[in-house]
Amino acid sequence: MRVTLALIRQYLKDQRLATTIWAAVMALLTYAVAATAPSITAENFILEFTRGVPPGLARLYGDLFAYKHPVDAFLQYKWMLFFPVLMTVFGILAAMAVLARDVERRTADFVLALPVTRRRLLLTRFLALNLDLAALHLVSYAALWATLRLARVPASFGAYAAFYTGAFFISAAFSAFTLWLSVVMEEYTSAVRTGLVAGIVFWALQLTGRVLGGPRWFNRLLLFGWLETEAVIARGEFPWGAVLTGTALVGIFLVAAALGLERKEIGA
Repeated sequence: MRVTLALIRQYLKDQRLATTIWAAVMALLTYAVAATAPSITAENFILEFTRGVPPGLARLYGDLFAYKHPVDAFLQYKWMLFFPVLMTVFGILAAMAVLARDVERRTADFVLALPVTRRRLLLTRFLALNLDLAALHLVSYAALWATLRLARVPASFGAYAAFYTGAFFISAAFSAFTLWLSVVMEEYTSAVRTGLVAGIVFWALQLTGRVLGGPRWFNRLLLFGWLETEAVIARGEFPWGAVLTGTALVGIFLVAAALGLERKEIGA
């Protein structure tokens, strides 16, 4: 247990600067969007916005009148569409620090010589990665909550929390995918690049599918489709699909990464 905690502290310490920068950026972005909320009212926003909206965008945004509060509809297209992919990008980049960074710094022999199995090392550091990921979600949610509360804007904070939960599991799944790539691919930078391309392309494809009115199964195949803003925020449905699918993918890629790492020869 002592070694496990030491590994977690080491990872969090190494990632401290990157996590702090990302947290500051996410807090500022969240505040920038939420700070415009006081000017949003049902009369001057939803009615005017929906007037003349192209059919494709109408399918993307869904029924804006289905939301309980006008600010919910505003945040849906101003923030919630982009938040999952932003967190996914961080998770993918952070996955490189699980093991690949030690290889690049030529400290891999020292790390692998610690009194823990490779599998335990991998799982412990992935746990630390998810602590960072969870912290960023909490920072963004706190900024959103505080900004809207201070402005006395009625909003569906419980639904926002549910949406952020679904986003966390999606980003964790892409982190595990990238971690697996970093084990099976020779070039670690190429693994991260592949993970980034996959995450961004999957997100863009599911948006395109929604704009074109594609089948729901196609969007869900791209993972991001399990997190539907209208369903979570407007109808109050918990994103179990995103949580369960994300958890399953994390388990699959972690097992594959652990097995691959056991067989992989890593030089200093």
